[in-house]
Amino acid sequence: MSNWKSLFLDSLSQVEDKWDDLRAGLTRRLGLNDPVQILPYRTYGTPRRVYIKGRVLEDKGITSAGDKDTVLNNLLNMYKRFESDEVPGAALKVTLPGEEHTVTTDKEGYFVLDLNPLEPIIAEDLWHRIPLELLQAPIPFEPGLQTHAEVMIPPPDAEYGII
Repeated sequence: MSNWKSLFLDSLSQVEDKWDDLRAGLTRRLGLNDPVQILPYRTYGTPRRVYIKGRVLEDKGITSAGDKDTVLNNLLNMYKRFESDEVPGAALKVTLPGEEHTVTTDKEGYFVLDLNPLEPIIAEDLWHRIPLELLQAPIPFEPGLQTHAEVMIPPPDAEYGII
């Protein structure tokens, strides 16, 4: 990429970061934050390795589309999905059998863990549920906010996978 394009994109990124900081500070001071939600992604693993990823965002009350929804309602929900309010610096506890880990979200609200569990995970089902709990966030949240990450752990006799 040419130098001026790179400089332009870097400048835009910095402007967006400053705007996010300004908006977050203002909504925090005015007490206008939405409730916090943990959104884990479905990921994958093996009995000896687990990959966990997700985001911590403000919950904008987005509902599933229904048959009776208007075009305007669907457009509004689409906008809410694209214009997310990230929760940077949130600390989460991830619990595996016999161990706990803490992970902190980045400036866009993402968290990523790539773990080698002390004990192999024995999954009775294809999808293994791993508990997540929000410990700390830069905005107010309901104490004890928890959810589960779903990690696909194929059985030992699986010969191939389809993506």
